[in-house]
Amino acid sequence: MRFFKLIVFIIPFFIFVNSCKQSNSKVKIGILFGTYSATRWDLEKNYLEEKITDLGGELISKITEGDELEQFAQAKELINSGVDVLIIIAVNGNTAGSIVRDAHKKGIKVIAYDKLIQNSELDFFITFSGEKAGELMAEYTINKIPEGNYVLLYGDRTDENANKIHNGIKTILQPLIDDGRINIVYEGFTDQWATENAAYYTNKIIEFSDTKIDAIIATFNSVTYGAKEAVKNHNLENNILVVGHDPDLEVCQDILNGKDVLAVHKTVKNIAYKTAEIAIQLAKNKPIQTTDFVYNGRIDVPSIILDPIIVNKNNIETVIFEEGYIKKEDVLNFKKEM
Repeated sequence: MRFFKLIVFIIPFFIFVNSCKQSNSKVKIGILFGTYSATRWDLEKNYLEEKITDLGGELISKITEGDELEQFAQAKELINSGVDVLIIIAVNGNTAGSIVRDAHKKGIKVIAYDKLIQNSELDFFITFSGEKAGELMAEYTINKIPEGNYVLLYGDRTDENANKIHNGIKTILQPLIDDGRINIVYEGFTDQWATENAAYYTNKIIEFSDTKIDAIIATFNSVTYGAKEAVKNHNLENNILVVGHDPDLEVCQDILNGKDVLAVHKTVKNIAYKTAEIAIQLAKNKPIQTTDFVYNGRIDVPSIILDPIIVNKNNIETVIFEEGYIKKEDVLNFKKEM
């Protein structure tokens, strides 16, 4: 009987000690970057690391430049290292579901970051509203050119963000298309959001179209750069309006100089901090309140969808410069290519 009482005492004590150890151990958050070439990613990594560290966690990052197989290998490494939560910026959102399944086998929860992972039991998704970004681009363009011939260049077809932006643009343009005020000369997706692909498509459109083009909506900086390059090659900078959305050095300089240009910004500090908080909550099995859900082909994924904002002369200091997205001195010293 005394032996039985001792066992009863020891077992609860062991459970108590073990739970204390788990609650006091540092939460490990892994992140897979599918690319790192854009300015935003290094900044977001820093903000994620800052917030996760502040919340008592540790961030472990792996980076690949569009190599799907390398990302699978990196995911396996992080999963086997015993991370508590895995954040994924997928190279391919259509195939990264296998990473989610492998993580779940080890009890690791998964967050898709700014790019939805399809057909998987994803734990959480955080992004910006592509529809809103598309609407803002379309509204700006029709205010400039309410009637005319448009070209619409979207991002990569495999990226749900490209489809969302497409939907937002069409929401605004479709009534004008239906009544004949806007004619779509060409619309299509740009493989890998690549500048060279956007330049190639735009060159071909200009060369083979017998219709004068008035405006090109090119839905991300890399696509915008390609479209602008092609327009410049044909000496049509003053004839074709090219509309993108992310602020760069040239756009920020134009804003400071009071020019009427469009800059739709996804506040990287906001999404990084929100993601860090969600990751820690998931690691500690705490409930996350949200009213947003995004269907990924398998489940309605709990989500947070942030609105992008328009950058203007009144908010550029706080939204762009203080965030660190672009340095003010770089904008002031920037010289446009002639």
